[in-house]
Amino acid sequence: SAQSTWGYSSQMSTGRPGEASSDSAVVSGIKDILAGSVRGITQVLTGHPLDTIKVRLQSQTADGEKRFSGVVDCYRQTVRKEGFRAFFKGAASPIAGCAAYSSMLFLAYGQASRVYRDVPMPYRVVCVGVTTGFMASLVEGPIELTKTKCQVQYHRIGAEGAKYSGALDCARQLVRKHGLKGVYQGWRGMVSRNMPGSTVYFGTYEVARRELVGARLAGIALPDSLAILLSGAIAGSTFWVAIYPLDFARTRLMADHDEKALRKFTGPIDVIKKTIRAEGVRGLYAGFVPCMMRAAPVNAACFLAFEKTRKLLG
Repeated sequence: SAQSTWGYSSQMSTGRPGEASSDSAVVSGIKDILAGSVRGITQVLTGHPLDTIKVRLQSQTADGEKRFSGVVDCYRQTVRKEGFRAFFKGAASPIAGCAAYSSMLFLAYGQASRVYRDVPMPYRVVCVGVTTGFMASLVEGPIELTKTKCQVQYHRIGAEGAKYSGALDCARQLVRKHGLKGVYQGWRGMVSRNMPGSTVYFGTYEVARRELVGARLAGIALPDSLAILLSGAIAGSTFWVAIYPLDFARTRLMADHDEKALRKFTGPIDVIKKTIRAEGVRGLYAGFVPCMMRAAPVNAACFLAFEKTRKLLG
């Protein structure tokens, strides 16, 4: 990409802080796509087990039944009843779609940064973040939906009684039954999370990256890779703290019945209202602990994978 949202030439964009990219929009976009796909695979491989625990804790009380008392209990019950492989339920969906989703995320961010480069701050940050979040949601929605529906199936993989044999089977069934709109169940929850979330995520990363490039801690200059890891960890943690109730609503909408007439919730606001009424504000933070356990390490690894791949591509 060209210049970053914040008006300086980002390491994310060029691989060389302080230098503007001479790439055309097309060439830069292709590089963002390739580096983004590496980032997406890294995210799935490093974070899926804890994501499964998060989703199960978020969705468990929607029907009035509380299956797990917490993170450890969820882990123990899942291993005992379904085996360790259960933590990778739905992984085929993000692995298969990680290139498309993560590539769209970084492609949209890079191109939006070009489009809005003349917009004054802080409006530029908001415009880029909202545009990026919306575009990424078009691809991420179906991936997250099939992943979520597989993660909340409490059967061993391949066992009788399971509605879906995997993420791809889930997608096929939904499209066959409801058409293309079937794989966009809960999309309003996804886009309402991603538009503010992308603003926070990329904005925080770039600020942290700017401050940590060449920074010295205890008189020692930070190695470039460490600066990237720290910036990614800060961005990921800040993202989840900022938008967690919106992600909770997104999970509940996607875990709801695929038949519209049988759904418990009509939209993200309805989820939040009903949850507060039944469980209090605390209910909106079910699954927050495993989410934060994965936020820093997963996003540190993701940004390192993206930055290093982008740098290798020139």
